[in-house]
Amino acid sequence: MHVRPSTYYAPRAMLAFGLALVMLALLVACGGPAAPVTQPTITQAAASTSTQPSAAATPTITEATPNATAVATSPAETTAAAQTETAAADQTGDQIAYIKEGDIWLFDLTTGGTWQLTTEGENSDPAWSPDGQTLAFTRMYDGNPEIATIRADGTGLTRVTDNPANDLHPAYARDGTLFYARHQQGEETEIELIKRDAAGSETVVYTQPGGLCTPVHLSAADPTQLALSINCGRGYNAFALDLATNTTTDLSLDYAPTACVYQATWAHTQPQLALITAQDCSPQINTGIATLNLDDAQPALKELFTNREIWAIDWSRDDRALVFQKDSRTDPDVSGLWLLELNGDSAEPRQLTREGTSPVWRP
Repeated sequence: MHVRPSTYYAPRAMLAFGLALVMLALLVACGGPAAPVTQPTITQAAASTSTQPSAAATPTITEATPNATAVATSPAETTAAAQTETAAADQTGDQIAYIKEGDIWLFDLTTGGTWQLTTEGENSDPAWSPDGQTLAFTRMYDGNPEIATIRADGTGLTRVTDNPANDLHPAYARDGTLFYARHQQGEETEIELIKRDAAGSETVVYTQPGGLCTPVHLSAADPTQLALSINCGRGYNAFALDLATNTTTDLSLDYAPTACVYQATWAHTQPQLALITAQDCSPQINTGIATLNLDDAQPALKELFTNREIWAIDWSRDDRALVFQKDSRTDPDVSGLWLLELNGDSAEPRQLTREGTSPVWRP
């Protein structure tokens, strides 16, 4: 028996079509199969739905090399572009200026970091001003050594001298007076020590015949107390100069008769010298570090450390430690800058860097 709607008489085909639609709707509502959905291809899924990084985005892990491990104690070097910002921001902690490949660098003992102050020219012999804000040094201008200065943040490079003679080895006294050596060359060579005031006036405070000798280092305690080191070809020697009394003390002859004293550096806070000695008057063999207090009733060398190939030395700002340069021809790994703490009778140096010459401690 068929039941017909009272108001609508549909043909059989239309009725069948309507029933089919009703059944399809019921199937969908009951979770039956739906119409097929276009799936992304593997390429599309990787680009649009994957949360895994692609091979190009995966970081590469660099294994430590033996060289990197070997120099782990040496500081990382900043680029020249970052040097001014780094130096200006870091005005605390003990810092050591030194020469590396003809440029001035700073080493920070607190952080172990280094940065470069000069980026061109040939530079040597740095010396700190007493306030620690300026470095004087020797710089080549047109093949001639002159004195220049630069601020501790790497700015303000200034040429100080312009002389046909060789101006070398600047040194600041504790009151800020600047001294340097002038080596007059020619038929009659001469070594002069020059004092320069703030206005730029020069005064010759000491003169000696040059002969075969050349100045190699200068240190100043105050405007009347200097220490000059020279090289005369067959060996080095150092002298303490008292400008007030016009007296010269041969440090080798008076205090190390069996050796040569080839560098002498004044301490910051006391009348004491740090000395480098050599048994054969050459830094290559049997060198040592000693101190000498000239105010003692009977001044005598106090030997601290003996080694080979020690070339340059300077005091810490509190005079409780020394930094020195070692330059080994047989073992490059021990070359560089070393620290020697003056803690009683025992003294065991430790290496700071594996490169660098002419270290000077920032006051």
